[in-house]
Amino acid sequence: MTMKMTAALAALSAALLAGCGGGGDAGSPSTPPTGNFNAFAAWKNLVDPAAQRSWSVEGTGSDRIDYELGLTVRSAADATFPLTGSTLYSVGVVASSIDGNRQRLGVGLIETFFDATTYQVRGVRNTSTVQTGTGPVTYLTCDEIVTTAVPPTATKVNTSGTLYTANIRGSCVPGSAIVGTTTTTWSVEWDGFSATSFFCLRSEERDTNGDITTEKDCVEIEADGDLATRGRARIELSGTNTASLSARNY
Repeated sequence: MTMKMTAALAALSAALLAGCGGGGDAGSPSTPPTGNFNAFAAWKNLVDPAAQRSWSVEGTGSDRIDYELGLTVRSAADATFPLTGSTLYSVGVVASSIDGNRQRLGVGLIETFFDATTYQVRGVRNTSTVQTGTGPVTYLTCDEIVTTAVPPTATKVNTSGTLYTANIRGSCVPGSAIVGTTTTTWSVEWDGFSATSFFCLRSEERDTNGDITTEKDCVEIEADGDLATRGRARIELSGTNTASLSARNY
């Protein structure tokens, strides 16, 4: 499961002016931990959570409008991935939303099909609905996996690696046109200002015109990879033809 908020990116494209979004940390006064973090367990807890988990974050866009973004992760029933046929995979679901000016701008549903033994991603289905001036518009794409891997069971803060690369198909019908590519990476990060350890997923999508959109989703973790009870989170969005937005709940 990547946590790509397709609806949020599309809504930003429609709602925000080009420019910089919310600011970063004021500083990093605390020392990062030197011990190991179980990044694999963190990934497993996101793609296949024992119970539903939700985060809500806020940030100010470059249009000076306050935005609220929501993420909910849960497990779903095993299913086949539309592009690859009859193989049954485990499924992790991310539901997302973005509000601005006290109005719902978009919602998304990301379904990640993964191997139940290795936890490697085998496919991703992205559905999003965005409110426009003429009414809601729904988008549906599927990520066809090219390479796939998982994070290590022991790694330090400020380390990262590739989770998967994929071709983006314009629909979830086998043989549909490739409309872009995506690379999703993982990282373990330390926020010194808040003294918080995060597990992050960053997705970079390139369409056939060369335009780039990026999303980085970070959730607080413990050293053993458990999702921390404080539930701190940070989401960063940007794009060639959109704006940048940084939102958090701490």
